[in-house]
Amino acid sequence: MQRRSATETVIGTLNVLTGGLMMWGGAAEVQAYLGLEAWAVSIGALGFLAGTAFAASGIALLRARAGARRLVVRGACASALVHALGVATGLIGIPGLIMGVGYPLLAMIYARRRPPAALASAENPDATRVRTGETGPRDDGRRIAIAF
Repeated sequence: MQRRSATETVIGTLNVLTGGLMMWGGAAEVQAYLGLEAWAVSIGALGFLAGTAFAASGIALLRARAGARRLVVRGACASALVHALGVATGLIGIPGLIMGVGYPLLAMIYARRRPPAALASAENPDATRVRTGETGPRDDGRRIAIAF
């Protein structure tokens, strides 16, 4: 298991909280416009899904999962896209724009930077590389993929 920095703990916690607020806002949008305007319901549903992805990225960061940074980038892109669409259609105001586009962009910038060298394990300096074709502990000829 990898160690995580204090920054990853803060970013992960904020991602979970922000994702939860996005899910709540998307669900409220769907409930408010259900049966009235299909485009507003669609944007609300997309907002709920983007919030789910963003909250999942926070959980992955808190659990120090291997693909957590990629999930943060994907969740941030989804959130920024949905919130920009909501602002363009008039469903979301300036506070929603700041929370839905501004913070995910900051989280994306954090996720795109290189992790500190201190977090890489001493035994495996190529911690992010996936090597295929190596044999496992038993040399019975089976080929497996080992992800570090």
